[in-house]
Amino acid sequence: MSVIAASPRGRSLRLLSLAHGIVGAFVYRHELREIASRGFVGAAPYRSERAAALWFIGSALPGWLVGRLVDLAADAGDRDAIRLAGVLGLVAGVGGAVLMPPSTLWLQVVVYGRLLRDSRLVVEKRTPGIESVG
Repeated sequence: MSVIAASPRGRSLRLLSLAHGIVGAFVYRHELREIASRGFVGAAPYRSERAAALWFIGSALPGWLVGRLVDLAADAGDRDAIRLAGVLGLVAGVGGAVLMPPSTLWLQVVVYGRLLRDSRLVVEKRTPGIESVG
């Protein structure tokens, strides 16, 4: 079991993703109803409000998965995986927040920034008897 001085933000990422899905379901409720009323298949033109609704709702599931994988990486002591998730999430959050300042993407910046900071606090696991090659 790894030693974690401060909890990586896997749980925060899952909560952020859940909130994203809930907010998206509320904000895009009319578009989601249109999709359902059209029978789903082919119901979202490529460039439309219905497509935006699908992207908004659809991104919640991968976000939740990233949070779970961050927790697994922390349990394994894999600081590199946590750092990578932090960097990628931070870059995406900053880019999105700059493009859309009134959005809640600033929350993503905070959560991933803290994740990146916390990645330094994860003690890497070492497997006894196995020496690194190189």
